[in-house]
Amino acid sequence: MACFFYLDFGRFASKKVPFVSCLSILLISMITTGCWDRQELEERAFATIIGIDKGTSSGGPNTVRVTYNLAKPVMINESPKAERSSEIVTLETAYVYLSRDLINITVSRKLSLLHTKFLIVSEEYARQGNMISTIGSLIRDREFRRDIVIITCKGTAEKFIKKNNPQMERLLYKQYELILQTGKLTGNIPNVKLQEFLMETQSINGLAMTTLASLRRNKDFSKSPDTKNTLPGQFATRSENPIQYLGSAVYKGQKMIGQLTGEESRIAMTLQGKKLRTFQTGLNVPGYENKVFVGTFTQQTEPLIHIDMNEKPYKIHVKVQIEMDLNGIQADFDKIMSPKGIKSLQDAANQKFERESELLVNKSQIKFKGDLFEFYKRARLKCLTDEEWKSKEWSKNFPEAEITVNYDIHIRRTGRELMPTTGDTP
Repeated sequence: MACFFYLDFGRFASKKVPFVSCLSILLISMITTGCWDRQELEERAFATIIGIDKGTSSGGPNTVRVTYNLAKPVMINESPKAERSSEIVTLETAYVYLSRDLINITVSRKLSLLHTKFLIVSEEYARQGNMISTIGSLIRDREFRRDIVIITCKGTAEKFIKKNNPQMERLLYKQYELILQTGKLTGNIPNVKLQEFLMETQSINGLAMTTLASLRRNKDFSKSPDTKNTLPGQFATRSENPIQYLGSAVYKGQKMIGQLTGEESRIAMTLQGKKLRTFQTGLNVPGYENKVFVGTFTQQTEPLIHIDMNEKPYKIHVKVQIEMDLNGIQADFDKIMSPKGIKSLQDAANQKFERESELLVNKSQIKFKGDLFEFYKRARLKCLTDEEWKSKEWSKNFPEAEITVNYDIHIRRTGRELMPTTGDTP
């Protein structure tokens, strides 16, 4: 006969709890719990960077070449002149996710994506138009985080990762992190996370941007193009590390459709309201021929955007407020510091940015045929229902929209701390 243990819990006093059942549950919980699925750090290979290239034609049309940068554990007191702190492994598979198991052909540890920070995709592969479909399996992996930064590189991602030789950072991924941090200040490159990229590529109304990078292809300063129209790899530099980050790759859906220079990327992010800080540029002021004025510009507030969709073509007016600090002057100081000189500087800056913005807007509407500036996010707020928004057909009507961009640049600091010296000091 089964024994019963009576528990007195108020209104549950009349219920009986079988003693044997309680004992069984207690024993089972003691036996089944534990760290049975644990893995020691020494058993894991942590991939910090993943590169994706188009595979060879012999492997089939959908073959993918995947490159993993695996971090090596090092001693804290190890000399900084020691060997490279990572191992690079490349293999080809029909599906990206299959490479997770195939990598153990040559690597003894179980691959982990918990510390993956960067996904580098070659331009050739990005222009195929199946990028999201290919990395979809990685996105669904529980270890693959959505705050990973996407970089599009010219040439192959495999070569780009192998040739990267940072001189000031020992860890390869740390160099990528610092480069993108400076990009927030200069505006030359966007810092786009995977989650943001997925949202833009899955939308039919906007375009997505990623950082554009390349290996250096030019060391001759006499052949270096104008910085205004320079793409990564073209700018002449001489350094131990041949890597260059400059400009943006533009995506429509899953396919890369174009690229932007560093200055175009800066204008695009300014109109998006990224609040860029401390980017510098030169000015040519009328009346001061062959003289260059250098200013530091700061965007403290988001642009004021007014959108009218009551009739076609849609009308979009943007006003951008920017503060300017004057850093470099190649003209008479007292003359340029006069009220008339200050106004001429501000007018020159306004005209420069308005002209560059107009060219980029035309490029977005005519060449890309898409909204590069995320105007659709503000336009959608004007619609009360989803049906009303769909009836606006933003992707169809944006290329025909009338867009005007005005700048209000105010010189905040002239750099005049003390009177400039004239002649010899007595």
